[in-house]
Amino acid sequence: MKKLSVIFVLAFSLVFLNYCGKKEEKKAQPVQEKKVEKVEKKVEKKVFAYTDNPTLDMIPSEPLKGRVVKGDVKTGFIVESIMITPGFKSWQLCFADKKIQKVDEDFDFTDAIKLKVELTKQEIKSGDIIENTADIEKEQDLSFIELYLKKGETYEPISSYTRVAYVVKFTKWEIEPYKKETGSGNQLAGKASGMVAVCIKGDGSDFDKVWIAGQFEDVPVYYTGKPPWIKD
Repeated sequence: MKKLSVIFVLAFSLVFLNYCGKKEEKKAQPVQEKKVEKVEKKVEKKVFAYTDNPTLDMIPSEPLKGRVVKGDVKTGFIVESIMITPGFKSWQLCFADKKIQKVDEDFDFTDAIKLKVELTKQEIKSGDIIENTADIEKEQDLSFIELYLKKGETYEPISSYTRVAYVVKFTKWEIEPYKKETGSGNQLAGKASGMVAVCIKGDGSDFDKVWIAGQFEDVPVYYTGKPPWIKD
């Protein structure tokens, strides 16, 4: 009788332990699912929006896109072409939603959304970060832009000093020195890669806001004549 009792107790203990083990496994499962959900949330796609203070961590890891905002009308566009050329005082970034057909074609066309923004630095090297957060109270912080926006069936120019905020990082800047013996035509200086965000605030007459943000790779850098900051 005692033997049967012992056997019964042992069998009951084994069944009870097995039941508890399965219960613990069921409890542990939801915890693993929650961890997976948290990891998935961390890799959500960045969506850029206009800001007065753009930073590098806001820039999406995708090709350049832009948006023009006037009132309730928001017009998105894809930047098909980007080129870097000398501006009046320093290098400028040139964007357009039109694809350049020839490598040596410049940005003189007027049948596309087009934007030229002059940077605040003349001497650039790989790794440089250049930024400008315009103080709307100070006139000296305004930046020169050349902008073409579509109105009806045509594109109208807007060239002025206005409030421009930008940040650009050059992960690659490989250019050759300017060759004055070549003449005043376009000279291919080299190529550049990096990321950029540009935000422009208008006065409401032509536009309220314009922004461009994204990555660029191996875009052409051109000398369109001798840069103003290069001495003879």
